[in-house]
Amino acid sequence: MIIRVLLLFLLAVFFAALLRLLWLRYRPDVRQLLLAGGIAAGLLVILVMVATGRLHWIAVVLATVLPFAFKLLAGLGLMRLLRSLGGGPTPFPGGGGPAGGGGSRASEVATRFLRMALHHATGELEGHILEGPQAGRTLAELTFAEQSELLHYYRREDPDSARLLETWLDRTHGAAWRAADEAPAGSELTRAEALRVLDLGGQPDREQIIRAHRRMMQKFHPDHGGSEDLAARINAAKERLLRDLGS
Repeated sequence: MIIRVLLLFLLAVFFAALLRLLWLRYRPDVRQLLLAGGIAAGLLVILVMVATGRLHWIAVVLATVLPFAFKLLAGLGLMRLLRSLGGGPTPFPGGGGPAGGGGSRASEVATRFLRMALHHATGELEGHILEGPQAGRTLAELTFAEQSELLHYYRREDPDSARLLETWLDRTHGAAWRAADEAPAGSELTRAEALRVLDLGGQPDREQIIRAHRRMMQKFHPDHGGSEDLAARINAAKERLLRDLGS
């Protein structure tokens, strides 16, 4: 009987420590917390049965509890945790877990030239240049013209870095930079391309077109760190849409 009680105590301590480790590392939400409580209660019932010798109930209880246990552990990233503790491969550098202090979390991915961190709390995507042109700086410190030069360089040297930078440009500058980047130099803008450059949709009126043009020029004008090519495309987009209105 003493051995059973000791076993019960040790197992209870083990599961409590495991749940605490998962809590401190992953900060589960309320739904996950309730699910964890339910699983803990189920495990407690099993342990009591072991201690009292009622082993014939265990199969039934396990069949009920295990599916929920696997769901919780998958949601809390237990396998990722075990891989990181064991030194195995993980999707992100550093185990893909929390980064930074104060309970904040960020997922990181790195290529030859870039390291990108997505901060979960704010949705901010932060890019650091690891080597090559502008090494040691962040993407946010660069002008748009410098970012464009980096993109052309990465497309030649490392496609993975180019794709990562394109993702950052999409989140930071929206669709306008792609419209200018993909359109052949000197080509006439279609209406769809003009709408995309000015980040407009539908049937904008004259005032909406002018406001969108002003907003884009404030962001991408060469005097503000933009490029002359993109500024020219923004002007062309405005003229095309106003021409469609007969203005």
